Amino acid sequence: MTRRIRSLVVHGAMTLAIGALPATAFASDHDESDTTPLTVRVIAAGAKWVSPELGGADVWVRDAVSGEVLASGRIEGDSGDTTALMETAHTRSQPIPITDTSGKVTLDVPLDEARQVIVGASGPRLGDGHVASATASVWMVPGAELGGDEGVVLEVHGLAVSFLAPGPHTVTTADGAVEVEVLAAVEMLCGCPIGPSTPWPPEDYVVQALAFDSGTEAARAMLDFAGTDSRFSGSITLPGPGVYELQIVATQTDVANVGVARNGYVVSAPTSD
Repeated sequence: MTRRIRSLVVHGAMTLAIGALPATAFASDHDESDTTPLTVRVIAAGAKWVSPELGGADVWVRDAVSGEVLASGRIEGDSGDTTALMETAHTRSQPIPITDTSGKVTLDVPLDEARQVIVGASGPRLGDGHVASATASVWMVPGAELGGDEGVVLEVHGLAVSFLAPGPHTVTTADGAVEVEVLAAVEMLCGCPIGPSTPWPPEDYVVQALAFDSGTEAARAMLDFAGTDSRFSGSITLPGPGVYELQIVATQTDVANVGVARNGYVVSAPTSD
């Protein structure tokens, strides 16, 4: 059995296996202070390992029944080997390629008997919160480390999107339509750049700027690749005075990855003397 299969434990199958074993099968001299190591890795959908290159990811392990947090930590390491991950073919039954420095965290989980846990990850953190999250339900047995070197792998979907222009909460004065220049940063969740010479070509992404006034869409415009990796630019025309929420919405057309950034923009009507 491969490490990949061992790491993605199917709840029902594991339940049957544990139920078929005698009660003494897990008997040991473990006490509540005993821990079992659990390695967790987080991979960006359509890309590489999540690492601190884009803020990393927070990882936790909870008891599946009580919700008690048993262990937590942050991913450390790098995003891995681009050629091995993005260019070398491998089947679903093979482990995802890793190097000695590929991003991971190893947590010490307290166990004195077989225990079902929820393993979760959130990250990277941009602005006010995490971009994406993922969880998996697995059984842990004292002394048995899941998945070998690969560990438990969680896949997060999304794109890291942020405003580079306009600045936050910009205010301008006008009595008519206002054309706003927009510059967006769009990256994979591993921090990998989108560009012509990368495995993530710009034509695979649709990036738009939208403006909303009191929850109603007021304007929409396409943003084009700006000639620099991970940069998309264009302009959007606001119809007149108002308090607008600007959004950048980026979609990867062949992968279930979407990213959204929000900003505020106020157009004030001129005051009369």
